[in-house]
Amino acid sequence: MTIAVTSWRGLATWLGLQQFGTKMKGAVSMRRIPLLLAAAGIWLGTGGTALAQVAEAQAEQVQAEQPSTCDITSRATPELNEVLARYGYGFASYDLLCARLADAGMGVSITESFGLVGDRSYGLVLIELYDRATVTYGSMNTTTVALSNDEPGHSADEALMQAIDTALESISENPERYVASVHDEIARLRIVMGGQ
Repeated sequence: MTIAVTSWRGLATWLGLQQFGTKMKGAVSMRRIPLLLAAAGIWLGTGGTALAQVAEAQAEQVQAEQPSTCDITSRATPELNEVLARYGYGFASYDLLCARLADAGMGVSITESFGLVGDRSYGLVLIELYDRATVTYGSMNTTTVALSNDEPGHSADEALMQAIDTALESISENPERYVASVHDEIARLRIVMGGQ
């Protein structure tokens, strides 16, 4: 069976994802979809280019990938820390964001809500950066909500991780705005405190 899908967003919709670019059940990220599709005989686009060529190149990249040695420091509830330990982060720009946060001496603070609404799981997060030395928060944050589709077995934990990964991916697109926000707040507090 061959299925033609003309965009990643169309593919995400076809796969039943509620939010494009998010972690899917089984810790499969969007960047690994071409490899999976090639294995299933699905082709992307109508230009006649075999997705298998793309998948082969990505398979080599996946094999060359080493586990990340960078850890994102986070402030979270004990319950959320258990979820993070069980699932781990799954967004594409993890290493880049992690390195930038480490260089800046910052971590992420995650405020969450997750559970069931009717027969659907949801995850809601508010993520802020903070300076690890002073525990000073910036004025910028990002909020994301993820709703599961109505398939059985999709847990609230998975919806929560989907929301976290989407929010952190968003921050990773322009982390300098968030880092500058924390630096600005530290500078403002120094002025208020009389230069201390």
